Amino acid sequence: MIEKLAVLCAGNICRSPMAFGLLGARPELAGLELSSAGLMAEVGAPPAPEAIRLLASRGIDIRNHRARQATVELLRNQDLILVMEHWQRAWIGGRWPSLIGRVFLVGHWGGYEIADPYGRSLEGYEHALEGIEQGIREWVPRLMKSGSPARSRREEGPKAD
Repeated sequence: MIEKLAVLCAGNICRSPMAFGLLGARPELAGLELSSAGLMAEVGAPPAPEAIRLLASRGIDIRNHRARQATVELLRNQDLILVMEHWQRAWIGGRWPSLIGRVFLVGHWGGYEIADPYGRSLEGYEHALEGIEQGIREWVPRLMKSGSPARSRREEGPKAD
């Protein structure tokens, strides 16, 4: 079973805090140790107001989240690292090749990326959140199995998405 999971995006103020909040609200994932970070985070920045509002409408409070930078120290302890876009997976693999087998898209099972809503309208945030919610729904049954695809792929070595 996956025990430690990190969700990443670029700045750690929109997509990954929303994913972190949604994952943390899932009772079936209560034992999962969650982390959230950004590849280019402005450390200490609060979540985007749109992200806060959208999650609040679902009863999830992310107001206290603060952006943090993804580091090799954080990531090497994760069983699974979920990212939003292919370039983020490549970025991690280029810096820390030993981690690539643990890195998958949130939208892996549906074969899609989640575009960055930063600086866009509320509809852009809603679209991103819908993609994150769908991706999490697709990941949850796999996270509950001890022989999860992420773990078995990691043991086989890196594969291209």
